[in-house]
Amino acid sequence: MVHAHKRAAAMLLTVAALGWATASAADGNRAPENHQPCPVTPYDGATSMDDEFGYGAQAITRCLQVRRHAKVVVSVDHAFFYNAFGQVQTNRATFLSNIEHMVRNYENVHGMTIGKDVEVAVVFSESGALLAATQHPAFAQASGGNPANPFVHLVEYGLQKGFRFYLCQTAARNLGIDMQKKIEGVRFVPGGHIAVADFQLQGYALIQP
Repeated sequence: MVHAHKRAAAMLLTVAALGWATASAADGNRAPENHQPCPVTPYDGATSMDDEFGYGAQAITRCLQVRRHAKVVVSVDHAFFYNAFGQVQTNRATFLSNIEHMVRNYENVHGMTIGKDVEVAVVFSESGALLAATQHPAFAQASGGNPANPFVHLVEYGLQKGFRFYLCQTAARNLGIDMQKKIEGVRFVPGGHIAVADFQLQGYALIQP
């Protein structure tokens, strides 16, 4: 008889726990996405989310929750994008060709100032280190003769916006990039990957484009 009561009590506890878990999941599903309003201003300066994506898009958009004291580190290990077929797109630089999108999302959509509300560190390593050079023979091969880095203006734009760029010295050593060939304003780190790990240990969230 005692065992029967214990089994019944255990079953009641199990049912109650399942009911609580189901209710919690349902509450989670019903929770509104847009806890903090965005965009502060539209992404392109004019078109609202509902106008661009359809009525109701604004209400189900999850905006950034952390808008002060945010920190991210971008690890750039490759110079160029690859398309869906694995082919190198030498006209598009990894991360840099999308840097304006990051600026718009932080500044326009979320009202954040880069360098003040969010710190963005970019580490160039491996072949990505080419993007920190003013010129390199690799660009001549990609463009058919011109060794100038066609993405210098994007690094300069990032610097002006408050991004901090770092060049891996191991990659720079292997690629022959010295102070004279490095884009002004780009700093050095002894090793790119351990620098990224160090940023993470300091609380930076990792972005790998």
